[in-house]
Amino acid sequence: MKKDYYWILAIAMLALALRLYFAFQTPAFTGDEAYMTLRQVEHIRATGMPLTYDELSYGGRTHIFAPFFYYFLAFFNLFLPLDLVGKLIPNLFSILIIPIAYLLSWKLTRQRDAAIFGAAMAGFIPAFFSNLNSISAYSVVFPMLFYMIYCFIDIDEDNNAYIFMALFFVSTLFSSITFLLLISMVGYLVLAKLENFRMKKNELEVTMFSIFFFLWLQILVYKNAFLFHGAAIIWQNIPVQILADYFAGTNIVKVISLIGAIPLTYGVYSISHYLFDEKNKNAYILISMAFSAALLVWLKLITTEPGMLCLGITMAILFSRFYQFVFDELKITRLNRFYRPIWAAFIFIFIFSSVVPSAYYAGRAAENSLSIRDISAMQWIKINTPPDSVILSTPGEGNLITALAKRRNTADSDYLLIPNINKRFKDIKNIFTAYYSADAARLLNENGIDYIYFSDRARQEFKIKGLNFADDNTCFRPVYDFDGKVQIYEVLC
Repeated sequence: MKKDYYWILAIAMLALALRLYFAFQTPAFTGDEAYMTLRQVEHIRATGMPLTYDELSYGGRTHIFAPFFYYFLAFFNLFLPLDLVGKLIPNLFSILIIPIAYLLSWKLTRQRDAAIFGAAMAGFIPAFFSNLNSISAYSVVFPMLFYMIYCFIDIDEDNNAYIFMALFFVSTLFSSITFLLLISMVGYLVLAKLENFRMKKNELEVTMFSIFFFLWLQILVYKNAFLFHGAAIIWQNIPVQILADYFAGTNIVKVISLIGAIPLTYGVYSISHYLFDEKNKNAYILISMAFSAALLVWLKLITTEPGMLCLGITMAILFSRFYQFVFDELKITRLNRFYRPIWAAFIFIFIFSSVVPSAYYAGRAAENSLSIRDISAMQWIKINTPPDSVILSTPGEGNLITALAKRRNTADSDYLLIPNINKRFKDIKNIFTAYYSADAARLLNENGIDYIYFSDRARQEFKIKGLNFADDNTCFRPVYDFDGKVQIYEVLC
């Protein structure tokens, strides 16, 4: 077993090196939510409290969220620069999925080679590399979720029940995505009952405790949002105009690219094997996890990122059973003399279908980070505009306005507790796509906007090449231009 640890350490170091190589290709981060995270951490360092009332977002609003991830990063910021914390800590914790996947694969197969291969597959899920530069809480939460599954499988042993409950408490404070685990636990109990397995008392008790604790905490944190939005809180008050894009549909090509062809294909084989041939209670919680993630993505109840992360890691662990089956069969056939070539073929396919796509998505994450022209424009706004200015941008750039330019935005990607969000988004769209300056000026005045931030993102999102009304110099004065890619206009009338 000691040799196994060296293999797991080597795989983990390789995965970490690849992640950090691409993360440090750029000093910036990917996605505006990363900058909101940095702003929250800065506020915690300065005041000890998270930023709950934000006078810059939407011109003044209340944020509601689980704050533990921000405190987690703020702890490391005590002795590391904040930019380094954002690059290093999420990537460092993400590789913990590798030893955890090894432990779960060992539970399924009791074979060291299969467990190591399952761990390697889990460590190089392409979907897990797509968020390496976005300071995502999922990098920390998903290793915890799968270690909780490991504890749940042997809930009666040692202190597994207490470890499970402690991790569930912490992970729920990190992210509400822990409800994926709850659904999986319920599905596991149903599957085990249908197969006439005896239920452990601790399994039922831990499941009931987790469900009630999760519901209690969500009501405690999101009470005002529940009262404000009602059942619509499921879709986070996202404007109907962008709801379809936010919960983007996933076709089979995208699923294969995010998970990897090998873990997906043979993970499905392992699921069918455990459901119809070999009855293995330990596998049912993983099978339930895979079904839960796929179902919630299909129903558009969770976004693609956590769904593909969960599905990919689960399929990688289940793949270990297929690996075991192949090489066990080889040992009893004449093909045993081709053991090494077949093993080498597995390694080649793994590199081609998992490592290479992971590197591709890592490269894309680095390329899609905030560009120097956007950073320069934000710095210009911060220096050259009055402190009480309101800046118009796309909602996906709103957090950049508040975090980097330190100015009020018109909208950002946190839509909870915002009244009339559909009208606000419609106004933003109508301003960017307005043909006549009078129409644009009326909407700009209604929303109290002082400057327009026009970037490639606005061009792509609203399918326009430029602002049709910008030629009206009596109402709109161009004050900044970066190579024709980013322009800033001052509103004069």
